[in-house]
Amino acid sequence: MSGAKVIALLVTGLLVGVMGTSVMMSAWQQRGVLPKGTMALMESHLTKARRAASGEACDLDKARHHLQRIDALSTDAIDIFTALGTDNFPIEQRAFGRVVSQAIAANDCTALGTGIKMVADACDACHHNNHGSP
Repeated sequence: MSGAKVIALLVTGLLVGVMGTSVMMSAWQQRGVLPKGTMALMESHLTKARRAASGEACDLDKARHHLQRIDALSTDAIDIFTALGTDNFPIEQRAFGRVVSQAIAANDCTALGTGIKMVADACDACHHNNHGSP
């Protein structure tokens, strides 16, 4: 083999290696997108539920809607976090689901506000248990 062919093969091999490394690193960074997106949606619904339940213009139905979305997202998250190796998430989700169900069942704005506070506390507890900080 001539020197030019060896150099061309070496350069080609390096380029393929660099491209492969780039693809692998991108995939590695993307692995956290779904759980982070799910948590962002849950946080958004919690904020909207708080707004709907606060003040004189308390809207029970609107707040319940957001709490129901949180409940649905937390159920969907079981598969997401189990796939990432968070073994205790299904257990925590069942406890979280009970808290959310209690909040949804509230029949007045005061009870709803208390229920939403309990949901927020359950969120913080789960984050503390799985990440070491809120």
